[in-house]
Amino acid sequence: MIKTMKKITSKFISAADMTDYPSICNGGSAACGFDRRVYGETYLEAFRYPHEQQDRYLQGGYDLADKLIDKGELHYVHNFHYLDCKGGFAFKYGGTWVCNTCGGARLNDEEWKIKVFKDGDNWFCVGLDFINLQESNNYGFDKDKKKAIENYWKAIKK
Repeated sequence: MIKTMKKITSKFISAADMTDYPSICNGGSAACGFDRRVYGETYLEAFRYPHEQQDRYLQGGYDLADKLIDKGELHYVHNFHYLDCKGGFAFKYGGTWVCNTCGGARLNDEEWKIKVFKDGDNWFCVGLDFINLQESNNYGFDKDKKKAIENYWKAIKK
């Protein structure tokens, strides 16, 4: 586990917090890539332009965040828009999320900010205001990370 984060917290870890990785926390393209992953951009969104595809530092930062997410050490904004708007493409514009298909209803909801972490054999996905299993309904879990996220989305849509 990264030294910067001893446990899953409600705070999103940004590149500036990554003291274990000086090349990330000092800014630049690597920090930008890290933060883009943490704050919800997919790989396709982050690297769709030719000039960004060739920026290895940007990709290195993005890949580091992705590895930490997969290990359950970092939580992030998960873009659920793709589950509701088939064929739509959500992207950041003017400090907010918009969609080229549906007009972007609900694209900035707090429920997109999730913590995904592994506990034992299961992946858990909880919203930021999660208290515990008895008092909250914004959680999902499964042995597969992707299914845990889908279970979370089903739970909050009820």
